[in-house]
Amino acid sequence: MEKASLGTITGYIDSIEDCLGAIWTDPDIFPYYPQKRMANTFGVISKAFGSRIEREFKESDVWQASFSDVRLKLNECLRICTKWKDSISHLTKVSWKQDRMDHPWQGPPHVDHYLEKVITRMNEIFELRSQHDELLRLLTPEEQKEMKVEGFFEPFRSINSFYTHEILVGAWTGARKQYERMLEPVEKEICQKLRKEIFQETSATPTQLMREFQRWKGLLSKESIQKEL
Repeated sequence: MEKASLGTITGYIDSIEDCLGAIWTDPDIFPYYPQKRMANTFGVISKAFGSRIEREFKESDVWQASFSDVRLKLNECLRICTKWKDSISHLTKVSWKQDRMDHPWQGPPHVDHYLEKVITRMNEIFELRSQHDELLRLLTPEEQKEMKVEGFFEPFRSINSFYTHEILVGAWTGARKQYERMLEPVEKEICQKLRKEIFQETSATPTQLMREFQRWKGLLSKESIQKEL
């Protein structure tokens, strides 16, 4: 997996699901494969995926690389994690919950909390990079220089943004708060420009307005900007 491309890894998941299904239902395994051990197996696989994703972004700085590259890689990584999450859910909610099974999954479907945290963190990073990309499109090069936009991601460069352990959550939260503080002084200028971009054409049709909202949806998702608009 370490050397496999992200796109290839997605294809592995069906095979992994089939293998785990075969182990769980194999009549030659007695006593049956323990549920606690299977839950641990899910976790080991999730962490292998997480480690591979982390390595991908060590080689390509998520805060420095072009947004087009980051977007492509994050989408592929999210696809891997989402597919694996769906596989776990399908096995423990559908495949292994059938009444006639000799070895059914007991209790609620398995939830891998590590995997959930990785997905949440990648969505947060995607949101921040989307907002930054829109900011670069909204401001002129002179305005970007004056507002020191190139330094907005500095708080994240001193931490590993893909570490989701509870001990390190504070570092991520602190970096986000520092980023928001750096953005505050320029938000009024951002709002003025957004008003001009979105509402400058008084005869715009609903379709045209929707297109503009989609174009700036990252910045428009910020609560502080919503209030200002």
